[in-house]
Amino acid sequence: MNIALVGFMGTGKSAVGKRLAKRLSWKFIDIDSIIEKSASLTIPEIFEQLGEEEFRNLERISIYGATRNNDQVISTGGGAFSDPDIRQWLLDNCLVVCLNASPETILKRVNRRINKRPLLASADDPLVTIQSLLKKRQSDYAQADIQIESSDQGLDAEVDVVYQAIQSYLKSGTK
Repeated sequence: MNIALVGFMGTGKSAVGKRLAKRLSWKFIDIDSIIEKSASLTIPEIFEQLGEEEFRNLERISIYGATRNNDQVISTGGGAFSDPDIRQWLLDNCLVVCLNASPETILKRVNRRINKRPLLASADDPLVTIQSLLKKRQSDYAQADIQIESSDQGLDAEVDVVYQAIQSYLKSGTK
């Protein structure tokens, strides 16, 4: 079994994922890092030089490949779960946990590195762009097996909440 973390940028998928994997003694997989390594380009460079469509193709290939192994916590990109094929693949092959946060919290978290976020870097008003993208992706994110409201209580507390939610979900025998 694998656990896939989905949700908007800045919700803590990578930070929570690393600590959750350590707690489970599993491997942590960051899909964006796999994409960058395979393309020999950063995510912003991929968007600029190859376009979003090619980035999404690389994302799909990377997710399909990563889920071939087990006992992994997989951090996906913010838009990955909006692709119907990727969404179904993850739901079929992983326990999917969606991390959620308010638009204001997201902006606060990504603001210092906003130039590294292709969908926000050129936005006139990043908060409006975040709100719009969240609204567009809301029904996709809602299909995750588990929903977690990301908070500012600290990373360890958030990992505890995710861990407990996963344990409860597995005990329920749903998946």
